[in-house]
Amino acid sequence: MKKIFILSLLILLSGCAGMKKSQSCNIGTDGKCGSLDAVFNKQEKEKKEVIGYPLSGYAGNPIRSGENIQQIWLGPYEDEDGNFHEPSYVYTVVKKGIWFGEPAEAIQN
Repeated sequence: MKKIFILSLLILLSGCAGMKKSQSCNIGTDGKCGSLDAVFNKQEKEKKEVIGYPLSGYAGNPIRSGENIQQIWLGPYEDEDGNFHEPSYVYTVVKKGIWFGEPAEAIQN
């Protein structure tokens, strides 16, 4: 059984061994056809550094960053009038969210 498995694996792996290394095409010499190595090398030569803002959503879709919210725990206490206050949580905004994109004045004009 093991010999049959190894033999079939060798046949399967040698199936592409007889193919040509370079591909031929009849499109022409306008740069739209070539070997994978040639395309990769051309891409490496033409690499450009991308400078700019990160991509935003589609135009017209408002994008806002989330607010940074802090949770504060208030322990149980008794006030000056003798009223008991149970423990509770209070939430406060530490950092407000901001809008991304062009300001409203630029859009209105």
